[in-house]
Amino acid sequence: MSKTPKSAADICSKLLSEFNYHVINNPFQIWPDLPRAFVASHILTNSILPSGHWSSIVSSRLKHPLFDQTDWLTRLRSTIQQLQNTTMQVVRKTAGDDLVRAACEVYEQPWLDVSVTQLNSSLSSALKFLTEDDSLAENSCCVGKLLVIADSEVLTDQLPGVPMRDCWNFYTSNDVLVLNNSGKGNIQSLIDNWPNKTYPISIQTVDVFELPQWYKEEEYLSHFTRAIDGPYSDESHSMWHKKLVRLDPHSQHSSERVLFKIVYEQKLRASSTTIRGGHKMVSFTAVPLDKWPQLRTFRSHRRRWDFAPFGICVNQAWLSNKVAKVHYGNEEIWQGLTDSQRPYFQSNGERIDWTVEQEYRHKGDLDLSAIPPEDAIVFVATDADRDFIQPFSPWPVKLFDGLVDIPKVHPVL
Repeated sequence: MSKTPKSAADICSKLLSEFNYHVINNPFQIWPDLPRAFVASHILTNSILPSGHWSSIVSSRLKHPLFDQTDWLTRLRSTIQQLQNTTMQVVRKTAGDDLVRAACEVYEQPWLDVSVTQLNSSLSSALKFLTEDDSLAENSCCVGKLLVIADSEVLTDQLPGVPMRDCWNFYTSNDVLVLNNSGKGNIQSLIDNWPNKTYPISIQTVDVFELPQWYKEEEYLSHFTRAIDGPYSDESHSMWHKKLVRLDPHSQHSSERVLFKIVYEQKLRASSTTIRGGHKMVSFTAVPLDKWPQLRTFRSHRRRWDFAPFGICVNQAWLSNKVAKVHYGNEEIWQGLTDSQRPYFQSNGERIDWTVEQEYRHKGDLDLSAIPPEDAIVFVATDADRDFIQPFSPWPVKLFDGLVDIPKVHPVL
């Protein structure tokens, strides 16, 4: 059994001999802006580093508890989702590094695991994550590990005392994305030194929202949600009953909670309820929102409200090849339909006229993740509902009443 390495030389020797690491002899070829203070450094990696574009995410120290930092987490999620053709460098022991790694994994963004330390510091604690298996499920998007052991904590005359781990992001990345900056301290010093490669990340506010033309011209379909007095389509009755007994808050299937689940999962789950033939479908209506108040009614036999003020409007152009118009009719119409047409059948109704719903359907679950922010609007009943859902929504969240009161602009015929 080999003894635990303590010195930098021991660590390097173990990584080179036992874990397939190799030395990067000319780091300036990969990172041209790297200060020459690194010339005496040990830089090792266990992979062939990808060529091309490098990005980093930096932040001032996060506040706690972390579950209250929804604005920061929203900026992180939005930033990672929008990255293209780049490799994210994640430097350990920088602010939020564990959350950045997690976000890269969630959104399948390639990332490099970087450890930057001093020559005279203890390296034994770094050995574990430097040698752990990259094939672990939680590291499936990691392209490799990089260890930087520098001789000096001071990199340049202009930035004395700034930790190397913070400097590495700025000197080696093409883009440095700033999620949060207190305006003082190490991050601000580095931003001042490298203003041309830093990009502050902000969240679009309600004030700058402009109603899209497709909404003004009523060229959209809507899916409304309502309270569900039962399990979700992806959980069993037994599972839901156990949640109720435990007073689990996730058992509360109110209208806003159902909408939150849709937004969070970015998916509309299909249901066979009220669909003849047991086909699992997702329903939309072509009725404009300003007509909903007069159609809102409680269906006692189904224990639900129709045309409730919770849901999502989607640009019809985005949905055009994904949905089909419902065939309304009687038994004779049903018998004349082909098997492929029957999932889109709805009875005219005897006591209730269902044709007023102007229904469209999608067969099976509908993935919403590809809808651009400008092609959907989530709507809710109250300010509290909006504040609850907006941090998790890639689309703007608006009050239903505000959308209904906006005058429509119709094209000139």
